[in-house]
Amino acid sequence: MTGKDQFTEEEWTAIMLLPIQVISAGTFADGRKLISSVREMAAGAKALSELSARYPDNAIVAGFQEGASGTHKLPGAEHAKSTEDVINGLLAETEKAWAILRSKTTDEEAAQCREVLIGVETAVVSATGSGMLGFGGEKVSAAEQSVLDRVTAILSA
Repeated sequence: MTGKDQFTEEEWTAIMLLPIQVISAGTFADGRKLISSVREMAAGAKALSELSARYPDNAIVAGFQEGASGTHKLPGAEHAKSTEDVINGLLAETEKAWAILRSKTTDEEAAQCREVLIGVETAVVSATGSGMLGFGGEKVSAAEQSVLDRVTAILSA
């Protein structure tokens, strides 16, 4: 199985930030307030933990937990002027990191990583509704669906 030693430190860090990038992009997608965002981030973290447990032998999936628990600065959003710029920056970095991951892993490992990341993104965008404080209303907004579709497209390349 592919492990940390097959990557440079910079590559490993980029890959470990993948879950945080997709969680953040999904959280920013709906433009809602703090309470909804906290619930979405919590849903993403829970999904990451549960989905990662399916693949205990995948060092990259195990590393996703490491990246999610750290205090890393997310690249791609530093100079953003709008929420859309933040999302675009996060997804551009996601695409770069995914390309690195794909270049050095087996198809099976990549498929496991893809399943985890898409599952995490799905949990985030499905965590709250469009009603008051995230309860009720539309479950997945058009903006959230768009981010989920973009993440899925990146991870399917």
